[in-house]
Amino acid sequence: MKKIILSAVLAFGAISAPVAAQEEADAAALRAEQAQLFSEMFAAPADLDLMFRYALVSIRLQDYEAAISTLERILIYDPALPQVRTELGASYFRIGSYPVARQYFSEVAADPASPADLKARVALYLEEIERRMRTDYFTGKVTVNALFTTNANNGPGSRTIEFLGVPAQLTDPNATAQTDGGVAVTGQVTWVQDLGGPLGEEWRSDAAVYGVRFGEVDSGNTAVLVLRTGPSLAFDDERNGIKGRPYIEFDHVRYGDDALHTTFGFGLEMTAPLGAATVAFSDLRVGWRDNHERAAGIDKDGANIRARAGVSHVHDEQLSLVGFGLLEFDGARTDSEKNLSLGLGGVATVRYESGMDVAARPWAFDLGARAVWRQFDAPGIFDPATDREDVDLRFSIGHTAYLEQGFAAVARAEYYLRESNIRTFDLDSFTVTAGVEYRF
Repeated sequence: MKKIILSAVLAFGAISAPVAAQEEADAAALRAEQAQLFSEMFAAPADLDLMFRYALVSIRLQDYEAAISTLERILIYDPALPQVRTELGASYFRIGSYPVARQYFSEVAADPASPADLKARVALYLEEIERRMRTDYFTGKVTVNALFTTNANNGPGSRTIEFLGVPAQLTDPNATAQTDGGVAVTGQVTWVQDLGGPLGEEWRSDAAVYGVRFGEVDSGNTAVLVLRTGPSLAFDDERNGIKGRPYIEFDHVRYGDDALHTTFGFGLEMTAPLGAATVAFSDLRVGWRDNHERAAGIDKDGANIRARAGVSHVHDEQLSLVGFGLLEFDGARTDSEKNLSLGLGGVATVRYESGMDVAARPWAFDLGARAVWRQFDAPGIFDPATDREDVDLRFSIGHTAYLEQGFAAVARAEYYLRESNIRTFDLDSFTVTAGVEYRF
Protein backbone atom coordinates (compact mmCIF):
# COMPACT_ATOMS: atom_id res chain seq x y z
CA MET A 1 0.00 0.00 0.00
CA LYS A 2 2.81 2.45 0.86
CA LYS A 3 4.46 1.78 -2.51
CA ILE A 4 1.20 2.51 -4.31
CA ILE A 5 0.65 5.78 -2.46
CA LEU A 6 4.27 6.76 -3.10
CA SER A 7 3.72 6.07 -6.80
CA ALA A 8 0.74 8.43 -6.77
CA VAL A 9 2.80 11.18 -5.12
CA LEU A 10 5.59 10.72 -7.65
CA ALA A 11 3.08 10.79 -10.50
CA PHE A 12 1.72 14.13 -9.31
CA GLY A 13 5.27 15.40 -8.98
CA ALA A 14 5.90 14.37 -12.56
CA ILE A 15 2.98 16.58 -13.61
CA SER A 16 3.69 19.66 -11.51
CA ALA A 17 7.50 19.85 -11.33
CA PRO A 18 8.20 20.47 -15.06
CA VAL A 19 5.42 23.07 -15.21
CA ALA A 20 6.74 24.89 -12.13
CA ALA A 21 10.30 24.81 -13.49
CA GLN A 22 9.15 26.20 -16.82
CA GLU A 23 7.16 28.92 -15.03
CA GLU A 24 10.27 29.97 -13.11
CA ALA A 25 12.36 30.07 -16.29
CA ASP A 26 9.70 32.12 -18.06
CA ALA A 27 9.45 34.51 -15.11
CA ALA A 28 13.21 35.04 -15.10
CA ALA A 29 13.13 35.85 -18.81
CA LEU A 30 10.23 38.26 -18.32
CA ARG A 31 12.00 40.02 -15.44
CA ALA A 32 15.03 40.52 -17.65
CA GLU A 33 12.81 41.85 -20.45
CA GLN A 34 11.02 44.17 -18.03
CA ALA A 35 14.34 45.59 -16.79
CA GLN A 36 15.54 46.12 -20.37
CA LEU A 37 12.33 47.90 -21.39
CA PHE A 38 12.48 50.07 -18.28
CA SER A 39 15.98 51.20 -19.28
CA GLU A 40 14.85 51.91 -22.82
CA MET A 41 11.98 54.08 -21.59
CA PHE A 42 14.49 56.46 -20.00
CA ALA A 43 16.02 57.01 -23.42
CA ALA A 44 12.61 57.44 -25.13
CA PRO A 45 10.15 58.68 -22.45
CA ALA A 46 7.44 59.55 -25.02
CA ASP A 47 7.50 56.24 -26.91
CA LEU A 48 3.98 54.91 -26.37
CA ASP A 49 4.64 51.53 -27.99
CA LEU A 50 7.60 51.00 -25.68
CA MET A 51 5.51 51.92 -22.64
CA PHE A 52 2.72 49.57 -23.69
CA ARG A 53 5.16 46.68 -24.15
CA TYR A 54 6.56 47.37 -20.68
CA ALA A 55 3.04 47.37 -19.22
CA LEU A 56 2.14 44.05 -20.86
CA VAL A 57 5.31 42.39 -19.56
CA SER A 58 4.57 43.77 -16.08
CA ILE A 59 1.06 42.30 -16.24
CA ARG A 60 2.46 38.88 -17.11
CA LEU A 61 4.73 39.19 -14.06
CA GLN A 62 1.73 40.22 -11.92
CA ASP A 63 3.48 43.51 -11.24
CA TYR A 64 0.20 45.37 -11.56
CA GLU A 65 1.35 48.56 -9.84
CA ALA A 66 4.05 49.05 -12.50
CA ALA A 67 1.56 48.24 -15.26
CA ILE A 68 -1.07 50.64 -13.90
CA SER A 69 1.29 53.62 -13.54
CA THR A 70 2.64 53.07 -17.07
CA LEU A 71 -0.79 52.64 -18.69
CA GLU A 72 -2.11 55.77 -16.98
CA ARG A 73 0.91 57.68 -18.28
CA ILE A 74 0.10 56.48 -21.82
CA LEU A 75 -3.42 57.90 -21.51
CA ILE A 76 -1.98 61.29 -20.59
CA TYR A 77 -0.26 61.34 -23.99
CA ASP A 78 -3.19 59.84 -25.92
CA PRO A 79 -6.57 59.36 -24.16
CA ALA A 80 -8.20 57.74 -27.24
CA LEU A 81 -6.74 54.24 -26.87
CA PRO A 82 -9.40 51.64 -25.96
CA GLN A 83 -6.84 48.82 -25.79
CA VAL A 84 -4.90 50.71 -23.11
CA ARG A 85 -8.09 51.41 -21.15
CA THR A 86 -8.98 47.72 -21.34
CA GLU A 87 -5.61 46.59 -19.98
CA LEU A 88 -5.80 49.28 -17.30
CA GLY A 89 -9.25 48.09 -16.25
CA ALA A 90 -8.02 44.48 -16.20
CA SER A 91 -5.07 45.44 -13.98
CA TYR A 92 -7.31 47.21 -11.49
CA PHE A 93 -9.63 44.19 -11.61
CA ARG A 94 -6.79 41.83 -10.68
CA ILE A 95 -5.87 43.85 -7.60
CA GLY A 96 -9.50 43.99 -6.47
CA SER A 97 -10.20 47.67 -7.26
CA TYR A 98 -13.51 46.88 -8.91
CA PRO A 99 -15.08 50.40 -8.98
CA VAL A 100 -12.04 51.82 -10.80
CA ALA A 101 -11.91 48.83 -13.15
CA ARG A 102 -15.61 49.24 -13.91
CA GLN A 103 -15.07 52.88 -14.83
CA TYR A 104 -12.40 52.06 -17.43
CA PHE A 105 -14.36 49.11 -18.83
CA SER A 106 -17.51 51.24 -19.11
CA GLU A 107 -15.59 53.84 -21.09
CA VAL A 108 -14.42 51.17 -23.55
CA ALA A 109 -17.95 49.75 -23.86
CA ALA A 110 -19.40 53.24 -24.60
CA ASP A 111 -16.68 54.22 -27.11
CA PRO A 112 -17.94 53.80 -30.73
CA ALA A 113 -14.32 53.39 -31.85
CA SER A 114 -13.73 50.33 -29.65
CA PRO A 115 -13.30 47.11 -31.67
CA ALA A 116 -15.98 44.46 -31.27
CA ASP A 117 -13.57 41.96 -29.68
CA LEU A 118 -12.62 44.49 -26.98
CA LYS A 119 -16.27 45.25 -26.26
CA ALA A 120 -16.99 41.53 -25.89
CA ARG A 121 -14.04 41.17 -23.51
CA VAL A 122 -15.00 44.12 -21.30
CA ALA A 123 -18.62 42.90 -21.21
CA LEU A 124 -17.41 39.72 -19.49
CA TYR A 125 -15.37 41.78 -17.03
CA LEU A 126 -18.31 44.06 -16.25
CA GLU A 127 -20.53 41.03 -15.64
CA GLU A 128 -17.96 39.52 -13.28
CA ILE A 129 -17.46 42.83 -11.44
CA GLU A 130 -21.20 43.09 -10.89
CA ARG A 131 -21.18 39.57 -9.46
CA ARG A 132 -18.17 40.14 -7.20
CA MET A 133 -19.45 43.41 -5.79
CA ARG A 134 -22.54 41.66 -4.47
CA THR A 135 -22.21 40.33 -0.94
CA ASP A 136 -24.76 37.55 -1.32
CA TYR A 137 -25.62 35.90 -4.62
CA PHE A 138 -26.41 32.69 -6.49
CA THR A 139 -24.67 31.39 -9.58
CA GLY A 140 -24.92 28.15 -11.50
CA LYS A 141 -25.89 26.35 -14.68
CA VAL A 142 -28.43 23.87 -16.01
CA THR A 143 -27.77 21.53 -18.94
CA VAL A 144 -30.29 19.38 -20.79
CA ASN A 145 -28.92 16.86 -23.29
CA ALA A 146 -30.26 14.24 -25.64
CA LEU A 147 -28.10 11.15 -25.16
CA PHE A 148 -27.17 8.05 -27.16
CA THR A 149 -24.89 5.29 -25.86
CA THR A 150 -23.80 1.82 -26.92
CA ASN A 151 -23.82 0.58 -23.32
CA ALA A 152 -26.69 1.99 -21.28
CA ASN A 153 -26.50 -0.71 -18.59
CA ASN A 154 -22.67 -0.89 -18.25
CA GLY A 155 -22.83 -4.54 -19.25
CA PRO A 156 -20.06 -6.76 -20.63
CA GLY A 157 -19.58 -6.94 -24.37
CA SER A 158 -19.82 -10.73 -24.43
CA ARG A 159 -22.19 -13.30 -22.89
CA THR A 160 -19.08 -15.32 -21.94
CA ILE A 161 -17.90 -14.36 -18.45
CA GLU A 162 -15.97 -15.95 -15.59
CA PHE A 163 -17.73 -17.41 -12.55
CA LEU A 164 -15.91 -19.30 -9.81
CA GLY A 165 -12.81 -19.06 -12.01
CA VAL A 166 -14.24 -20.91 -15.04
CA PRO A 167 -15.97 -19.68 -18.22
CA ALA A 168 -19.74 -19.33 -17.99
CA GLN A 169 -22.53 -18.11 -20.27
CA LEU A 170 -25.00 -15.37 -19.37
CA THR A 171 -28.47 -16.75 -20.03
CA ASP A 172 -30.14 -13.31 -20.14
CA PRO A 173 -29.26 -11.55 -23.43
CA ASN A 174 -30.18 -8.21 -21.82
CA ALA A 175 -27.32 -8.61 -19.33
CA THR A 176 -24.78 -7.70 -22.01
CA ALA A 177 -24.20 -4.15 -23.29
CA GLN A 178 -27.46 -2.55 -24.44
CA THR A 179 -27.70 0.33 -26.91
CA ASP A 180 -30.23 3.02 -25.98
CA GLY A 181 -31.04 6.71 -26.04
CA GLY A 182 -32.39 9.03 -23.41
CA VAL A 183 -32.17 12.37 -21.67
CA ALA A 184 -29.44 13.63 -19.34
CA VAL A 185 -29.98 16.62 -17.04
CA THR A 186 -27.26 18.35 -15.03
CA GLY A 187 -27.83 21.16 -12.56
CA GLN A 188 -25.42 23.08 -10.39
CA VAL A 189 -26.05 26.05 -8.09
CA THR A 190 -23.66 27.90 -5.76
CA TRP A 191 -24.68 30.30 -3.00
CA VAL A 192 -21.89 32.75 -2.18
CA GLN A 193 -21.85 34.90 0.96
CA ASP A 194 -19.13 37.52 1.35
CA LEU A 195 -17.32 37.21 4.70
CA GLY A 196 -15.96 40.74 4.45
CA GLY A 197 -12.35 41.87 4.48
CA PRO A 198 -9.98 42.80 1.65
CA LEU A 199 -8.88 39.28 0.64
CA GLY A 200 -12.06 38.05 -1.01
CA GLU A 201 -12.96 35.49 1.65
CA GLU A 202 -16.43 34.00 1.28
CA TRP A 203 -18.69 31.14 2.31
CA ARG A 204 -19.75 28.91 -0.58
CA SER A 205 -22.51 26.32 -0.57
CA ASP A 206 -22.79 24.07 -3.63
CA ALA A 207 -25.56 21.75 -4.78
CA ALA A 208 -25.24 19.55 -7.87
CA VAL A 209 -27.64 17.07 -9.42
CA TYR A 210 -27.21 14.70 -12.35
CA GLY A 211 -29.81 12.41 -13.84
CA VAL A 212 -30.11 10.07 -16.82
CA ARG A 213 -33.31 8.39 -18.01
CA PHE A 214 -33.16 5.90 -20.86
CA GLY A 215 -35.98 5.00 -23.18
CA GLU A 216 -35.77 1.24 -22.77
CA VAL A 217 -32.95 0.20 -20.41
CA ASP A 218 -34.26 1.10 -16.96
CA SER A 219 -31.28 -0.60 -15.30
CA GLY A 220 -29.06 2.23 -16.57
CA ASN A 221 -31.11 5.08 -15.10
CA THR A 222 -28.91 7.18 -12.83
CA ALA A 223 -29.50 9.95 -10.28
CA VAL A 224 -26.81 11.76 -8.26
CA LEU A 225 -27.07 14.47 -5.60
CA VAL A 226 -24.01 16.22 -4.13
CA LEU A 227 -24.09 18.92 -1.43
CA ARG A 228 -20.98 20.76 -0.22
CA THR A 229 -20.53 23.79 2.03
CA GLY A 230 -17.59 25.60 3.60
CA PRO A 231 -15.64 28.88 3.73
CA SER A 232 -13.04 29.93 1.16
CA LEU A 233 -10.22 31.45 3.23
CA ALA A 234 -7.01 33.30 2.36
CA PHE A 235 -3.85 31.52 3.50
CA ASP A 236 -1.59 34.52 2.80
CA ASP A 237 -1.88 38.30 2.46
CA GLU A 238 -2.66 38.33 -1.28
CA ARG A 239 -6.18 38.67 -2.65
CA ASN A 240 -5.29 36.31 -5.50
CA GLY A 241 -2.90 34.19 -3.42
CA ILE A 242 -3.23 30.82 -1.70
CA LYS A 243 -6.82 29.90 -0.91
CA GLY A 244 -8.16 27.00 1.16
CA ARG A 245 -11.68 25.78 1.62
CA PRO A 246 -12.48 23.30 4.39
CA TYR A 247 -15.88 21.75 3.74
CA ILE A 248 -18.38 19.07 4.62
CA GLU A 249 -20.00 17.03 1.87
CA PHE A 250 -22.96 14.70 1.39
CA ASP A 251 -23.73 12.65 -1.69
CA HIS A 252 -26.39 10.12 -2.65
CA VAL A 253 -26.35 7.94 -5.78
CA ARG A 254 -29.17 5.89 -7.28
CA TYR A 255 -28.64 3.42 -10.11
CA GLY A 256 -31.27 1.42 -11.94
CA ASP A 257 -33.94 3.22 -9.87
CA ASP A 258 -32.50 1.73 -6.65
CA ALA A 259 -30.36 3.42 -4.00
CA LEU A 260 -26.67 2.58 -4.61
CA HIS A 261 -24.73 4.40 -1.89
CA THR A 262 -24.68 7.45 0.39
CA THR A 263 -21.49 9.19 1.55
CA PHE A 264 -20.89 11.79 4.24
CA GLY A 265 -17.46 13.32 4.68
CA PHE A 266 -15.26 16.35 5.14
CA GLY A 267 -12.39 17.71 3.11
CA LEU A 268 -10.15 20.55 2.01
CA GLU A 269 -9.82 22.31 -1.34
CA MET A 270 -6.65 24.30 -2.03
CA THR A 271 -5.52 26.60 -4.84
CA ALA A 272 -2.12 28.27 -5.09
CA PRO A 273 -0.75 30.42 -7.94
CA LEU A 274 2.52 29.15 -9.39
CA GLY A 275 2.96 32.11 -11.68
CA ALA A 276 1.05 34.64 -13.73
CA ALA A 277 -0.76 31.97 -15.76
CA THR A 278 -0.52 28.78 -13.70
CA VAL A 279 -2.45 27.58 -10.64
CA ALA A 280 -1.95 24.41 -8.59
CA PHE A 281 -5.08 22.87 -7.09
CA SER A 282 -5.96 19.99 -4.82
CA ASP A 283 -9.04 18.45 -3.20
CA LEU A 284 -8.94 15.81 -0.45
CA ARG A 285 -12.11 14.30 1.01
CA VAL A 286 -12.39 11.67 3.75
CA GLY A 287 -15.79 10.12 4.31
CA TRP A 288 -17.90 7.13 5.28
CA ARG A 289 -19.83 5.36 2.53
CA ASP A 290 -23.02 3.44 3.27
CA ASN A 291 -23.67 1.05 0.39
CA HIS A 292 -27.32 0.10 -0.03
CA GLU A 293 -26.61 -2.94 -2.20
CA ARG A 294 -27.09 -6.08 -0.18
CA ALA A 295 -25.67 -9.51 -1.09
CA ALA A 296 -25.00 -12.57 1.04
CA GLY A 297 -21.54 -12.49 2.59
CA ILE A 298 -20.65 -9.08 1.09
CA ASP A 299 -20.46 -5.81 3.03
CA LYS A 300 -19.45 -2.77 0.94
CA ASP A 301 -19.82 -0.22 3.76
CA GLY A 302 -16.61 1.52 4.79
CA ALA A 303 -14.31 4.51 4.60
CA ASN A 304 -13.98 6.36 1.30
CA ILE A 305 -10.98 8.59 0.63
CA ARG A 306 -10.80 10.63 -2.55
CA ALA A 307 -7.99 12.97 -3.64
CA ARG A 308 -7.35 15.05 -6.75
CA ALA A 309 -4.41 17.34 -7.41
CA GLY A 310 -3.08 19.05 -10.49
CA VAL A 311 -2.06 22.15 -12.37
CA SER A 312 -4.05 24.52 -14.56
CA HIS A 313 -2.15 26.63 -17.09
CA VAL A 314 -3.49 29.38 -19.35
CA HIS A 315 -1.10 29.47 -22.31
CA ASP A 316 -2.88 32.40 -23.99
CA GLU A 317 -6.41 33.57 -24.76
CA GLN A 318 -6.87 30.63 -27.15
CA LEU A 319 -5.37 27.70 -25.24
CA SER A 320 -5.57 26.44 -21.65
CA LEU A 321 -4.33 23.15 -20.22
CA VAL A 322 -5.17 21.12 -17.11
CA GLY A 323 -3.26 18.09 -15.83
CA PHE A 324 -4.18 16.15 -12.70
CA GLY A 325 -3.65 13.03 -10.65
CA LEU A 326 -6.36 11.00 -8.92
CA LEU A 327 -6.48 8.69 -5.92
CA GLU A 328 -9.49 6.93 -4.40
CA PHE A 329 -9.62 4.31 -1.66
CA ASP A 330 -12.85 2.39 -1.12
CA GLY A 331 -12.49 0.67 2.25
CA ALA A 332 -15.30 -1.88 2.05
CA ARG A 333 -15.46 -4.27 4.97
CA THR A 334 -15.39 -7.25 2.61
CA ASP A 335 -11.82 -7.51 1.29
CA SER A 336 -12.87 -8.57 -2.22
CA GLU A 337 -14.72 -5.22 -2.57
CA LYS A 338 -11.99 -3.10 -0.99
CA ASN A 339 -9.94 -1.32 -3.67
CA LEU A 340 -7.50 1.47 -4.46
CA SER A 341 -7.58 3.52 -7.67
CA LEU A 342 -4.79 5.70 -9.08
CA GLY A 343 -5.13 7.81 -12.18
CA LEU A 344 -3.81 10.57 -14.39
CA GLY A 345 -5.74 12.85 -16.72
CA GLY A 346 -5.74 16.07 -18.64
CA VAL A 347 -7.90 18.50 -20.58
CA ALA A 348 -6.94 20.93 -23.35
CA THR A 349 -9.36 23.73 -24.20
CA VAL A 350 -9.05 25.69 -27.44
CA ARG A 351 -11.07 28.90 -27.86
CA TYR A 352 -11.77 30.64 -31.15
CA GLU A 353 -13.80 33.52 -32.53
CA SER A 354 -16.79 32.06 -34.32
CA GLY A 355 -17.68 35.19 -36.27
CA MET A 356 -21.36 34.60 -35.46
CA ASP A 357 -23.52 37.55 -34.44
CA VAL A 358 -25.18 35.45 -31.73
CA ALA A 359 -21.84 34.59 -30.08
CA ALA A 360 -21.52 36.13 -26.62
CA ARG A 361 -17.85 35.20 -26.33
CA PRO A 362 -15.31 32.88 -28.01
CA TRP A 363 -16.50 29.33 -28.58
CA ALA A 364 -14.48 26.39 -27.30
CA PHE A 365 -13.38 22.87 -28.12
CA ASP A 366 -12.09 20.64 -25.33
CA LEU A 367 -10.14 17.39 -25.55
CA GLY A 368 -9.90 15.15 -22.50
CA ALA A 369 -8.16 11.92 -21.56
CA ARG A 370 -7.99 9.95 -18.32
CA ALA A 371 -6.44 6.64 -17.29
CA VAL A 372 -7.20 4.89 -13.98
CA TRP A 373 -5.65 1.72 -12.53
CA ARG A 374 -7.66 -0.10 -9.86
CA GLN A 375 -6.49 -2.93 -7.56
CA PHE A 376 -8.78 -5.00 -5.30
CA ASP A 377 -7.46 -6.42 -2.04
CA ALA A 378 -8.66 -10.03 -2.33
CA PRO A 379 -10.24 -12.47 -4.81
CA GLY A 380 -14.00 -12.47 -5.22
CA ILE A 381 -16.66 -14.94 -6.27
CA PHE A 382 -16.04 -14.55 -10.01
CA ASP A 383 -12.45 -15.83 -9.68
CA PRO A 384 -11.59 -17.09 -6.18
CA ALA A 385 -7.90 -17.44 -7.10
CA THR A 386 -7.25 -13.96 -8.57
CA ASP A 387 -7.16 -10.44 -7.11
CA ARG A 388 -9.15 -8.30 -9.52
CA GLU A 389 -7.25 -5.56 -11.37
CA ASP A 390 -8.82 -3.06 -13.78
CA VAL A 391 -7.58 -0.35 -16.14
CA ASP A 392 -10.08 2.35 -17.17
CA LEU A 393 -9.50 4.64 -20.16
CA ARG A 394 -11.66 7.63 -21.13
CA PHE A 395 -11.30 9.89 -24.16
CA SER A 396 -13.64 12.79 -24.90
CA ILE A 397 -14.13 15.71 -27.24
CA GLY A 398 -16.62 18.49 -26.64
CA HIS A 399 -17.75 21.79 -28.10
CA THR A 400 -19.47 24.76 -26.46
CA ALA A 401 -21.05 27.53 -28.53
CA TYR A 402 -21.68 30.43 -26.16
CA LEU A 403 -24.80 32.34 -27.16
CA GLU A 404 -26.53 35.42 -25.81
CA GLN A 405 -28.41 35.74 -22.51
CA GLY A 406 -26.36 33.01 -20.80
CA PHE A 407 -27.32 30.20 -23.19
CA ALA A 408 -24.95 27.83 -24.97
CA ALA A 409 -25.26 24.92 -27.39
CA VAL A 410 -23.19 21.97 -26.18
CA ALA A 411 -22.14 18.66 -27.69
CA ARG A 412 -19.84 15.88 -26.50
CA ALA A 413 -18.59 12.45 -27.54
CA GLU A 414 -16.85 10.03 -25.14
CA TYR A 415 -15.31 6.60 -25.42
CA TYR A 416 -14.87 4.52 -22.27
CA LEU A 417 -12.92 1.25 -22.04
CA ARG A 418 -12.40 -0.97 -19.01
CA GLU A 419 -9.94 -3.86 -19.28
CA SER A 420 -9.87 -6.32 -16.37
CA ASN A 421 -7.84 -9.41 -15.57
CA ILE A 422 -11.25 -11.04 -14.92
CA ARG A 423 -13.15 -10.76 -18.18
CA THR A 424 -16.53 -10.56 -16.43
CA PHE A 425 -15.71 -6.91 -15.79
CA ASP A 426 -14.52 -5.99 -19.30
CA LEU A 427 -16.70 -3.38 -20.97
CA ASP A 428 -16.65 -0.44 -23.34
CA SER A 429 -19.08 2.25 -24.44
CA PHE A 430 -19.37 5.11 -26.88
CA THR A 431 -21.63 7.98 -25.81
CA VAL A 432 -22.79 11.10 -27.66
CA THR A 433 -24.72 14.00 -26.11
CA ALA A 434 -26.08 17.25 -27.55
CA GLY A 435 -28.18 19.89 -25.91
CA VAL A 436 -28.57 23.31 -24.36
CA GLU A 437 -26.88 24.90 -21.36
CA TYR A 438 -28.01 27.93 -19.40
CA ARG A 439 -25.72 29.83 -17.00
CA PHE A 440 -26.94 32.30 -14.41
